[in-house]
Amino acid sequence: MSNELMAPEGNEVENTENGAGGEEVKFLDGTSRSFGKRAKSLKAVDTENRTVTFYVKNGQMVVVELDKIPQPNQLRLALHGISQKVGDDAAGIDEPDDVAVALESMRDRLYGGEWSAERTKGEFSGVSDLVKAIVEVTGKAVENVREGVKKMSAQEKAAVKANTRVKAVLDRLEAERLAKKGAVDSDALLAQF
Repeated sequence: MSNELMAPEGNEVENTENGAGGEEVKFLDGTSRSFGKRAKSLKAVDTENRTVTFYVKNGQMVVVELDKIPQPNQLRLALHGISQKVGDDAAGIDEPDDVAVALESMRDRLYGGEWSAERTKGEFSGVSDLVKAIVEVTGKAVENVREGVKKMSAQEKAAVKANTRVKAVLDRLEAERLAKKGAVDSDALLAQF
């Protein structure tokens, strides 16, 4: 069993909660796993055997075999997995429009056969504002702009954001958002020191 990240069509095992540097525990299958201080179990997904193995810190293993689960529950598991996988991509994003972009992006990647992709911190943050700004500057339809922005590289997005007309709209949108939240009196904060 490998601990490498698996591809959906692959047969590798994914150790999804690596506790490297912690307590080493030996298991009946001949493997040993390293548990971090707070980890109580680790899991390994084996697509070839269609199983998930939970390695418990006390040395026990619990194997769940997909094929032993009745079909109606397999469907529920699949849908639950989709909700988790797609939902996780929007974790930590504040703006509802940016959340929608992140969810659509993961859905589209799954439709395209991708299981995982490198996501940079803040990748979707401000995308909705960028779309709004481009629509305002160009007069183009929102859907066309949204599709165009999805295809842009990070470098291209940065260049468009730096455009003086787009930057002015982005600055105004940010000021409007801050005004809704209530202004922070920076002078009063500085006076505390």
